[in-house]
Amino acid sequence: MVSPAPRSNYLEIHAESFETGLMAAYFPDHVDTALAKTLKSTDLTVEDLMVWAKGGDEARKVTPLGYFGDPAGFDPKAARAQLERHTKNSAALIARFLKGEYRAPSVKAQST
Repeated sequence: MVSPAPRSNYLEIHAESFETGLMAAYFPDHVDTALAKTLKSTDLTVEDLMVWAKGGDEARKVTPLGYFGDPAGFDPKAARAQLERHTKNSAALIARFLKGEYRAPSVKAQST
């Protein structure tokens, strides 16, 4: 069993620590890591996410610098390792499905 990635204290949605870490790992010449380390977390809420998801001017009101999360917390090695874990797990699940060994869990309706 693969251990999960550490959880962030922030909603990590876009250009946050994971995505910034991936870019720094795979495209280091395209990331200003010194600048990324100075960016403050957006500390946004789920309600902010609902506004941001509308896109355009609404998103810019919530994230004027274009990121949603904590880009300064990036770690290229950790991001690469997390992507590799997800990729291996996805490939294994697809292989099990193709062999007829995997059935999706049933979803039961929740009563309100």
